[in-house]
Amino acid sequence: MTKKLVDILPKKKKRIFKPKKEKKEKGRIFHFPKTTSFLLPLTILFLIFLWGFFFPTVKIQIWPKIREKIFEDKIFVEINQKEIDFEGKKIPGQIFEVEKEIEKSFPATGKKLKKAEGKIRLYNAYTTQAENWRKGTRFMSAEGKLFLAKERFVVPGAKYVEGKLEPSFVDVEVVAAEGGEDYNIGPSKFSIVAFKGTERYFKYWGESFEPMKGGGEAVVVKKEDLENAFSALKEELEKEEGRKILEKEIPEGFVFPKEGFSVEILEKDFDAKEGEEKETFKIRLKVKIKTVIVKLEDLKEYFANVFHKNLGKKTKILPGRKIEILSSVSNFEEGKFMLSIKEKIKTFPEIDPSFIKKEVAGKRVSQAKFVLENLEEIEGAKISIFPFWAQNIPENLEKIEVSFLGID
Repeated sequence: MTKKLVDILPKKKKRIFKPKKEKKEKGRIFHFPKTTSFLLPLTILFLIFLWGFFFPTVKIQIWPKIREKIFEDKIFVEINQKEIDFEGKKIPGQIFEVEKEIEKSFPATGKKLKKAEGKIRLYNAYTTQAENWRKGTRFMSAEGKLFLAKERFVVPGAKYVEGKLEPSFVDVEVVAAEGGEDYNIGPSKFSIVAFKGTERYFKYWGESFEPMKGGGEAVVVKKEDLENAFSALKEELEKEEGRKILEKEIPEGFVFPKEGFSVEILEKDFDAKEGEEKETFKIRLKVKIKTVIVKLEDLKEYFANVFHKNLGKKTKILPGRKIEILSSVSNFEEGKFMLSIKEKIKTFPEIDPSFIKKEVAGKRVSQAKFVLENLEEIEGAKISIFPFWAQNIPENLEKIEVSFLGID
């Protein structure tokens, strides 16, 4: 029997498929297909680009142009004035007084030759009776220097001991007849000038055992020193020192004219007298300082009224206003004063943020910056856009933020 073709082909071996062993995993990790992990970042970047292109945000920083202005005016201060009179240029004021004791040291400038002093032991080998000698008794040293007794003194009588006269002695305080260092002599012998040429000359003699001291130049207080010290201290009080005292004493919130105050001397005292030997001396003054004070707020309100007339409504003033009272004419008896006042201010124009937004909306960043920097009211401008590659400022004004710098 003839076999079919099917019958003569070799039989196929059956393939046995064994399932692969699955690895045990602690946690299952999800993996994107390779194409997905590549496209996802590009998609995100593209979406950000589209969002930035169609919905950019802009921050604009503006530096307004700051100008300095000085206003000067003369106003009247009256004690009986109750409120500011803008038309009459009058503001209320108060008289302020303060009493103070001021003490200051000054150098003495007088010069004199100081006299040397010391002690001489005077011997008496002439008489047994005591004698009273006068002040100013003259003693001549072996070097030819003349010294004088400072006070009256008693010379005790000599005594006989075993038939022999034993000299007595007394110690005498003396001062040189002249000033100067030449009289600072060492221990020496002395004779009594008044007895020269008499028998007593050799019966009385003196002797010093220590050097004479203190001779030389000394500083003393002159009359001119006392007068000049008083004038100098009074002048200081009428200027800088009086101003400092008032600045510490006036109530908070008030100001006064820097030169518009008076100084009255109530007491004057020195701790030295004319001719006294002193290198420095002190002067004490009790004084009354009087001035007119005004409220700083009243001055600011007065100037604010002036500013509104001169600056216009769209001009603003920077904080830190400084008002200075230059001079004054005072009449304390009538309670009326005239003040010359100056205020230095810095102003800047009031800029409407919506105006800035409209000026730049829809323009390219470079064009917008050019427009802003050419506005008269602006000193400088900075434009920050997000994302950074965006070139055009959005039309939507709500996407534009405007802030002003340098005016705080």
